[in-house]
Amino acid sequence: MKKRSYPLVLSFLPKIFGALLAAAVVMGFGLTGASAAANGRLPTRLAWRHQMQHLVVPAKGCFTGSYPTPKWHQVQCHTAPRIPFAPGIVSHNGVPSGIGSAAADAAGPGQEIGNGADYSAKVASGSISTATGSFPYVSPGSTETGEQDGTGPQVANTFSLQLNTEFFSGSPACAGAADPADCLAWQQFVYSSTSDAVFMQYWLIDYDAACPAGWFTYSTDCYENSAETLLTAAAPTIATLESVSLTGTVDSGGSDSVVMAYGSNSVSAVGADSVVDLAGNWNIAEFAILGDGDSTEANFSSGTTVDVETAVNNGATAAPTCDYDGFTAETNNLSFASAPALAAGSEPAIETQQTSAGGTAGCATAGAQANKVTVTSPGNQTSTVGTPVSLQMRASDSASGQTLTWSATGLPAGLSISSSGLISGTPTTPGTSSVKVTAKDTTGASGSASFTWTVNSSTTHKDKVTVRRPGNQTSTVGMPVRLRLKATDSARGQKLSWSATGLPAGLSISRWGLITGRPTTPGTSSVTVTATDRTGASGSATFTWTVRPRHRRHRATR
Repeated sequence: MKKRSYPLVLSFLPKIFGALLAAAVVMGFGLTGASAAANGRLPTRLAWRHQMQHLVVPAKGCFTGSYPTPKWHQVQCHTAPRIPFAPGIVSHNGVPSGIGSAAADAAGPGQEIGNGADYSAKVASGSISTATGSFPYVSPGSTETGEQDGTGPQVANTFSLQLNTEFFSGSPACAGAADPADCLAWQQFVYSSTSDAVFMQYWLIDYDAACPAGWFTYSTDCYENSAETLLTAAAPTIATLESVSLTGTVDSGGSDSVVMAYGSNSVSAVGADSVVDLAGNWNIAEFAILGDGDSTEANFSSGTTVDVETAVNNGATAAPTCDYDGFTAETNNLSFASAPALAAGSEPAIETQQTSAGGTAGCATAGAQANKVTVTSPGNQTSTVGTPVSLQMRASDSASGQTLTWSATGLPAGLSISSSGLISGTPTTPGTSSVKVTAKDTTGASGSASFTWTVNSSTTHKDKVTVRRPGNQTSTVGMPVRLRLKATDSARGQKLSWSATGLPAGLSISRWGLITGRPTTPGTSSVTVTATDRTGASGSATFTWTVRPRHRRHRATR
């Protein structure tokens, strides 16, 4: 019997990333989503997704959650499809082809990612209790196709997200194998786009006997699935990957769970750890976007770049080592573009960059960076030729006291970004641009966000809309606001429709020009209000709006 094992290479490197600052702020105040909203400190979606990744699921079964409340709701479970996400290919000596030597670690993958070729995170001590995979950056305009259920034509946005453990021996589930000493257990935390669901898949490799009741036979191996939880909102696409994370959690003698947070939603499937007894045996985590089962491939368009991060929790703060090990048979058509980066801190991690352009970076050259900068995406932007623009970019830094310097590529003609992150100017040319903004701190750590910016053509009108500037505004957190905007139109009988950008959180504008609401967050915003008539003529006015913190009065006591 050929026993499968994975020789490992250790390389300890210094820090790169810290915990997510936004989540730390919310959780540090001890606020749930509901209480945060009541106190005017609603968590960002990034912070909320981070909360859901680590929120204990209350029982075995299937669960969903939605922003902004960090709470699980039990839903109906479904049967996962009988599609194998099979183990990667092995060579005659029991290790994946080309893997397991110092030379292989140094050279890095010379082939597509998957089927035994990947960079994984290995902990130096203890075992992994939680791991999370995410995508800090995906190049704008990237697309992907793949086969559904392992056959048929290429279908857009057909892929799986897999968080895989290493193969390990000693599982009680191997007791019935032809030779228990040769049997290896394996567990996967999976999102399948074809099923539009999350579930766990368990394997007994080289079982070489009649599979246990309820398990499926795959060559000399056996596999079975947990129940699956269906997604409750639009499925992720390549364009929305930056808002997606997949988390696997294990608990000895308790339950294992898979959690996928995507956009404003989250889903979880929970099963017993005793299926293969993973807890205590998990030392390596592989995360990847790959074909959707049955050894298929995810095919990305030319020019694609994807940053992939795998964070692990083993109760220590040391960075994981970069380990050239992959465990699943599914693949993608990308290659590693540069050496992996390693993170120490409360969420030790490894981050790789994968690209359609090819590359040969290896584990031996994995580098480190001091901390992590997270840029908040402003969403896709739309402007008009000749209309002034003002957009303040925002970011957080895991290191305190850092000053961020901003830069941008791809801005529409007429726009520029200041070193403090303010994008301003007047667009001159219609069209759609792919914009990437980057914030860099004094240690050299940087983060980026990408979005599209569409500039529409201006229209020459005989009539003119003039918006009366209301003057700079000052309000207080939690106090009601009511501001009526006014404008004149040189054409008689025109009805004006109003819009605004940059309003403080908690405020909104009606199409009749009434700004109302209760501000939730202190700060100063640059607000632009625009009135447009039925001919398309428009006018704008810009002013600042300062929101002050609310100071509570203390009652005197006798």
